[in-house]
Amino acid sequence: MAHPKVLGALALAALVTAAPAPAGAEGAAARERQARQALERSRELADLLARVGARYRAFRAFRVSFEQSFVSSAFGADEVETGTIHVQRPRRMLWIYDAPPGRRGVFDGSDWWLVEPEERQVTRHAAGESDLVVDLLTGRLDPGQAFAIDEDEDRLPADGGLRRLRLVPREPRDDLDAVLLTLDVPRLDLREVAVIDPLGSRWVYRFGPPEPVDPLPDSAFTVEIPAGWSIVRM
Repeated sequence: MAHPKVLGALALAALVTAAPAPAGAEGAAARERQARQALERSRELADLLARVGARYRAFRAFRVSFEQSFVSSAFGADEVETGTIHVQRPRRMLWIYDAPPGRRGVFDGSDWWLVEPEERQVTRHAAGESDLVVDLLTGRLDPGQAFAIDEDEDRLPADGGLRRLRLVPREPRDDLDAVLLTLDVPRLDLREVAVIDPLGSRWVYRFGPPEPVDPLPDSAFTVEIPAGWSIVRM
């Protein structure tokens, strides 16, 4: 059912169509119309993202190719890294990098581990209950709770079935200004995620289409630290 304020605005618009509108009435009606359109667009985009999430949740296990880069607002683009991600329900991930050899990232459901053989180092980072990239690839993101959603068409091709969504935190955050999601609408695939911090720097992740695979053994998501390696906790 429509909100009473919306119904009231519609009734007022109907009453004044045959007579000159009082000063400001047309502007108020236009603002009310724009607000309704924005709400409808937000709901439509949230529904689209929910359908993408449902597609990814349908896989028990899958893999995607990835390309990640960091673009600093002060120093420009950093080196591009590539590899393959194995995603396994309910919430585990294994990132295997093409280079350097043996480098991998492991998310065991609660912590991130970055294994760097060339540095003889393992970095451990507690992710908490929510991690944006994990939640997106496992179909667990509920954007309506934490983000306002709109469409961002800047530099996006007009064809190809791609749409870009801009997610802005409803509450100000020190670490996050916005998230841009590029979706392949016909396939319901997540193609790109750009995480933008308040200074304008961004982490950019590009993904290939998900490919179903057999689940990996539990040992694939366990990190054993060799003797003599250093451990960095964040």
